[in-house]
Amino acid sequence: MSNSSKNQKTESKSIKIESIEKFTLSQMKSSFPFEVAYIDHTQSDIDLVNTKNRTVLGRPWLTLLIDESSRSVLALTLSLDSPSFVSNMKVIRECV
Repeated sequence: MSNSSKNQKTESKSIKIESIEKFTLSQMKSSFPFEVAYIDHTQSDIDLVNTKNRTVLGRPWLTLLIDESSRSVLALTLSLDSPSFVSNMKVIRECV
């Protein structure tokens, strides 16, 4: 393999790495509210109990849609289902 082909491969790798670094979430900044939002899931520290027969239903998951610009909570949902595509869609629907 010649030096020029090695240099081309090295240049193409560095271009790919630079383009990936440009689109990381930590570097994405918004100028206006509702431009960028993040979805976060956290499991609550409480157990839900059925009042009729006193069975433990489980620990609910809190899903938040947070605006990047203002850091305000745009929407939230509480569910016994673990984080998934469905919980993401629920919180987006709640915001709309």
